[in-house]
Amino acid sequence: MDQAEYEAITAEVLASAEAGDLTTCERLLIGQLARVRGDDTEQELRTLSNLAAIYGRAGRRVESLVLAERGVALARAAGNTYREARGLTGVCNGRHGLRIGADLGAELTRLRELMIEFPVRDNTLLLHVEVAFLEFVHAMQSGTLEAARIYIEHFHDLARRLDRDHALTDCVHIAGLAEIELLEGDPSKARDLLDELRQRNIAAPFHLPEVTVRRVDASVAAGALEDARREADAAFEALEGAPPIARAECIHFGGRLADVLAGPLDDVDAARRAYDLVAAA
Repeated sequence: MDQAEYEAITAEVLASAEAGDLTTCERLLIGQLARVRGDDTEQELRTLSNLAAIYGRAGRRVESLVLAERGVALARAAGNTYREARGLTGVCNGRHGLRIGADLGAELTRLRELMIEFPVRDNTLLLHVEVAFLEFVHAMQSGTLEAARIYIEHFHDLARRLDRDHALTDCVHIAGLAEIELLEGDPSKARDLLDELRQRNIAAPFHLPEVTVRRVDASVAAGALEDARREADAAFEALEGAPPIARAECIHFGGRLADVLAGPLDDVDAARRAYDLVAAA
């Protein structure tokens, strides 16, 4: 496929994605991939990456992860270190998005090696944003909370430089800080941060299962059990109204909510309701 035709199709994919028409995006990208596979490695890698991103946006996390892994293998075979780095961020984000508890250490070690080649510039800024977030995730997984705080602040600083809506960036940043405060044993600070999220109303439906269940956790940790019960009602509303993209979040945070309801809040009926939501997801 000549470059002009490739870019025209890619522009059509972008326009469809901005309109929320992911079905058209999928159709265009699968057709594009069939034509470039084995013919132009750079075009194939770009298309794999774009299709993986569309599947991730649609909540089809397993397909997104498989495509990202395929992209990494192809990029390594071609010696394309930039596409390998992009593919590795997709693999790590895919595993984290599936909430499977996979250790991201090996992929991050390789990413750190690759990032030496790509200093922070306009055309590499998004890659650095993704790596900073993954470093935060890995630090949280390993319990190194001081490092996690540094990485989530670094993520926020880099992401604010991107020319786009900052609500998502701010939501991830504030929710991440709230979880750190909870783990460090300061639920009042966590509640203050989560109150800020509520007041600013910047948590998209995709994030509501996470932030509402964290409010329950923070209230329980602060000993405010009646507040926690009220927050649990809001968490149920978020879980029941979550879009398909948040299926993994409903499973993970719905399970957390059920455990709190069955334990500190001693509400077996509500816990059963939460487990039913998890099973449905």
